[in-house]
Formats: sequence, C-alpha cells, structure tokens
Amino acid sequence: MRQSPRCPVINFDPEYNDYSPNYPSLTMMMLTKVIELTNDLGGADLRGVDMSEFQMSGVNLSGADLENADLSRTDLSKANLKGANLRGANVYRAGLFKADLTEADLTGADLMEADLYGCVFSNTIMPDGSVR
Repeated sequence: MRQSPRCPVINFDPEYNDYSPNYPSLTMMMLTKVIELTNDLGGADLRGVDMSEFQMSGVNLSGADLENADLSRTDLSKANLKGANLRGANVYRAGLFKADLTEADLTGADLMEADLYGCVFSNTIMPDGSVR
C-alpha cells in the first residue's frame, strides 16, 4: 500500500474572506481542492484544523492526525479512519455512517449526536478510554 507523505496543514487566517465566496478560509479552499483531486488525506497532520461542515464522504483519512480538529457537522460517511488520531476532536453531529474506525483513538472526542450507524469499531479507543 502506498504511504502518503505526512505534511502539516496550517490554518491560515480563517477570518480573512477574500479567497472566494465559496471558501471562507484558505485552509477550507486547500483541503476542498485536495479532496476533489485525490480523495486521500491518509497520514496527514490535521491537528486543530477547522473542517466543520465539510463534505468528506468516502475520504481516506487512515493514519491521519486529527487531534483537537473541528469535524462538527462534517459528512464523514464511508470514510476510512483506520488508525486515525481523533483525541479531543469535536465530532458533534458529524455523519459517520458506515465509517471505518478500526484502531482509531477517540479519547476525549465529542461524539454528541454523531451518526454512528453502521460504523466499524475494532480495537477502537472510545471517548471514555474503553476499547470497543
């Protein structure tokens, strides 16, 4: 299996709105383009990045570092989150329908009202520290 390079995505001034009417921040514009082109963010360093309300259905996020990322109201249905670090992530009301969370770390993550129907849990560390 091809390994993606581990590269940080820096959240550029999210208050600056001159990039495009479709993208309220440079980070959103860059990530949206990467997802459109490759659908692969495996191994990416996305710590603390605001990806709220993104459309990420079917995206490969295996091994990605999403610690303290904001994934609230994000569509992650059928996403590959195998081995992803989601420690402290905000996953409030996210759609994780049929997402693969095998060996993911959800310690301290906010899964309030998240759609977990059909998710794959195998050796997954849950928000309370238990393994499922």
